[in-house]
Amino acid sequence: CVPCVLSFCSQAVTLMLGLLGGSTGEMSMCVALMLLLSASMAVSAVSFGRLDRVSDHELAEALIFNCPTLASPNASATSVHRLRAGDIKVIMSMGDSITAGFGMMGKHGDISKDLLEYRGQSWSIGVDAEAQTLATFFANYHSRQVGGSVGQHEVELCWGNLCPSKQRPELDVLNSAMSGAMMYDFAHGPGNQVQYLLTQLAMKREIIDMDNDWKLMTVLIGANDMCVECEEIDLEPTSPDDFEKYFREAMEALKAKVPRLLVNVGLMFNVSQIYKLSQTVPACKLIHRLLPIECMCAFKGGEDGDKHRRIMDQTAVEYNKRLEKVAAEFQAEPSDSFAIVTQPAMRDGELSHFPISFISTLDCFHPSLPAHQMMAKVMWNGIWTPRANKTTDFDFTAPFVCPTEHSIIPTG
Repeated sequence: CVPCVLSFCSQAVTLMLGLLGGSTGEMSMCVALMLLLSASMAVSAVSFGRLDRVSDHELAEALIFNCPTLASPNASATSVHRLRAGDIKVIMSMGDSITAGFGMMGKHGDISKDLLEYRGQSWSIGVDAEAQTLATFFANYHSRQVGGSVGQHEVELCWGNLCPSKQRPELDVLNSAMSGAMMYDFAHGPGNQVQYLLTQLAMKREIIDMDNDWKLMTVLIGANDMCVECEEIDLEPTSPDDFEKYFREAMEALKAKVPRLLVNVGLMFNVSQIYKLSQTVPACKLIHRLLPIECMCAFKGGEDGDKHRRIMDQTAVEYNKRLEKVAAEFQAEPSDSFAIVTQPAMRDGELSHFPISFISTLDCFHPSLPAHQMMAKVMWNGIWTPRANKTTDFDFTAPFVCPTEHSIIPTG
């Protein structure tokens, strides 16, 4: 809502005026939100048109979860390497605006609804009625699942060291994601996501048995780190070494304090490809000319833009290598209570071949509701597929992989 944005900008201005040598880069998200309102209003009369490569009906049919329910296991698994669908009771997530569900419902013609995070429909953890998410898929197998986020609210911002927003536990529940977050924010700074989750878990002792309930954490991070990799703004880019360090620190904190935890890590796709997909729509081209600041490295035009997008793609490859490296380190330390599994399901997707409905009509950048459902489906299929057979091309048209009562989540 406009008052929320103005309030945030007021806080940001006050903070920056009070800091000697303050970084103007830390004002970028505030400016971006104000410009986004203007840019979106400027193109409000322009629609995406019928440019989808897949019909709405075909897309909807492909994304409906159709696996049969199963009887609950007679006894809980004793090892993280022997988990069945019905063992997962607690759902958690860490990430950025993608996992927060920012802008997924597109433009409404009502500013109070445009800058919202639709957490109840978030691809990995939303549990609103009729949501098609990783959390609701697992809920088919555990009737007492807890942790899923619900509803919607104004954007929660965390940008560099400027985090004026606070999580809303009554809606976010165990979804710690914040719009603007980078890998640093997982275990550091005012937006510390690990600390938020530890606090919430401690407050839910009546419904969560920390020692005995199995927990699934889904992680997707790196888009904002890539979006400042090339840039003139004053946010320090996240080097691959730092990306690895911050991820390792977050995982070490979780392993030390959260027993019976499986961490499910999505490898990043090439965010730069949103540029090519969005160029098929005049409205999106206009928005990105007016508002490149959401991801400056992706939306610049000309030769500089091509160079920046190549840098982003190279960074994505290196970030994914570091995620794999840290996961392998933990895998080499035998544990029946903690494991990290990387999921490459989205890594090599060619977004330019996707339906245009993949991107939000709000900003032609963030994933739309159908995109969240696609992400949930390919991640679910990846979870149940052995490493040697995992796909990497974001194939949301493949049938759902349905576990049986004997299916074990592969961790090797």
